[in-house]
Amino acid sequence: MTPQTAPTLRTAALLALSGVGLLTLGIWGLWADVVWVSQAFYAYVWWAWILLLDGFCVWRRRSSLLTTRRHLLGLLATSSVTFWIFFELLNLRFKNWYYIGTFELDGPLSFVTAGLFVGAAFSTVFIGMFEVFDALGAAKVLTKRAEPRRLPAWLPGVLQLLGAWMALLAIAFPFYLAPLIWGSLTFILDPWNYQRGNRSLLRDFEAGDGRAVARLFLAGLISGLVWESMNFVAPQKWIYTVRGLEDLKLFEMPLLGFLGFPALAFDAVTAFSMVSFFGCGNIGWEHADDLAAPPEPKVGASMKRYWKTLPLQFVFWVAVTIALMPISIGSIRLRLERIPTAAPFLEEFASRDIRWPRQLQRTLGDKVLGQALQQELGWSDEQRRRIEEELNLFLFKGIGSWHGELLQLAGIHTIDDLAHWTPEVLHEELSRIAVQHGGPIPREDWVRVWVLASRSRGVLMRGEERPTL
Repeated sequence: MTPQTAPTLRTAALLALSGVGLLTLGIWGLWADVVWVSQAFYAYVWWAWILLLDGFCVWRRRSSLLTTRRHLLGLLATSSVTFWIFFELLNLRFKNWYYIGTFELDGPLSFVTAGLFVGAAFSTVFIGMFEVFDALGAAKVLTKRAEPRRLPAWLPGVLQLLGAWMALLAIAFPFYLAPLIWGSLTFILDPWNYQRGNRSLLRDFEAGDGRAVARLFLAGLISGLVWESMNFVAPQKWIYTVRGLEDLKLFEMPLLGFLGFPALAFDAVTAFSMVSFFGCGNIGWEHADDLAAPPEPKVGASMKRYWKTLPLQFVFWVAVTIALMPISIGSIRLRLERIPTAAPFLEEFASRDIRWPRQLQRTLGDKVLGQALQQELGWSDEQRRRIEEELNLFLFKGIGSWHGELLQLAGIHTIDDLAHWTPEVLHEELSRIAVQHGGPIPREDWVRVWVLASRSRGVLMRGEERPTL
């Protein structure tokens, strides 16, 4: 099939069924904690979502990103990875999110596996949001257009100045103003795109197509809701640490933070427009019906120029990933042998097909299965209680084995115990213990996440005394 060939309803059905199949595999693997599925759960379900959306687009108008525009897939995927790695670089300054339960890098194969997962996950940033925009267009959502208008000549320069100030303030004062980074890229780059005939939000407004901008806003918001819902149940995921917004969350995201996703969608469209201009002749990814002001193609240009930049992009990916590992990785995937109370029973667990902490947690959480396991292994009620408490603590918010052991040395053995501390005091205590034992010190914002999350479970009664040093 060439990019111009119209796909059939059969193609739409195959795409949708593939999405359902991949989604089913992901959910089953997560429930059963099948490591090759559950560890990469996010990538499975997000690509399932993309396939479902693409099938919908084919069904509605015989065109989609994965069919009639599939020649753009490699370009979209690789530039998406670079785009998101850029924000990971900025997060080394902002520290607004971190990752838990990540792949353990203990050999060459693990590096390859982790790299493939990162590529599969980060490549969905562009493709996922663009698919939602495409699906909204196919559904005729916000497609009515107004009369063209002329924008003031001073507007592009003012917007660029605003974007520059937003970015500078966010970088200079990350503790308070880090959210200003979202959308600043659009204010800086979109006027530049507008002045060169590229795909541009300003050109949309000028052409009377403001609803295309509203549709992109909605696409970003929908993408954020789907992203965060998938992330919430994944064992390998990110957690936000935005100070002052921790008490009102949907999934792991502070409610106000969802406004960042439409801004991210604007940034994504703007960044890809610039990449397309320089690298591949100003190719557009949108369906022809979705834009009143499509980009003006550059005659004679091809994607070869873009592919020549891929080695440099790869170096950028690797360099930023190495830099973020000690800063943005909160924990690696927890193993049963790293849970002290469970470690002596590894052979017995393996004979019962229990190989990972979540499998043991689920077994002990089941009244019948937990009682049967206790009797078979000859545990006392106290022994079972201690194993359950340690499992729950180490798995809570991705605390992991090292930080879990630090908490135990601080006298914290349950999630309830965590809730009795203030984050500042606990961080000070854990820092002291970590220095004594020669290990890494957890970031204060991680400790804050643990404490506040433990309190949200309702385990701290008003008026209870908290320990101080």
